[in-house]
Amino acid sequence: MAELVTFDPTSLGSHRARNMSPEKELLHAYSAVVVDAEGGLSNPVTARVYGSRHGDGAGRLWASVWTAPESLKGGGASGWGYVTGCGYHKPSAAIAVALRAAGWLLPFEVSGCGHGTTIRALEAVAMACVPGAARGQVITH
Repeated sequence: MAELVTFDPTSLGSHRARNMSPEKELLHAYSAVVVDAEGGLSNPVTARVYGSRHGDGAGRLWASVWTAPESLKGGGASGWGYVTGCGYHKPSAAIAVALRAAGWLLPFEVSGCGHGTTIRALEAVAMACVPGAARGQVITH
């Protein structure tokens, strides 16, 4: 069953995604691939999580998310954000901030909820980007 994910271009934040390498260390990279109704492949979502090169585990994590919803007719929606602190899953929290900055509204909590929820969120956004998509898969690299 597909998640009810919405894209609200009016809620796009002012923070557009950016590649933070080499000044930040790439910690996690995600590519969401979907199979469309005709059997073709597309990669409508890419996400990256970065950390400080000299971090102690409690420092800031940044995330950038690039999405390509078909509703934008070839355009893209991207966002970035950061989180600080410790005692929770910061990569998922950073991805949640970046998704919100890119205009995506999810029907479930992502922030601090772990790797599995991050994968679920990115897959749901990818499926929402390609209406009629048959299935999606998130690849971590």
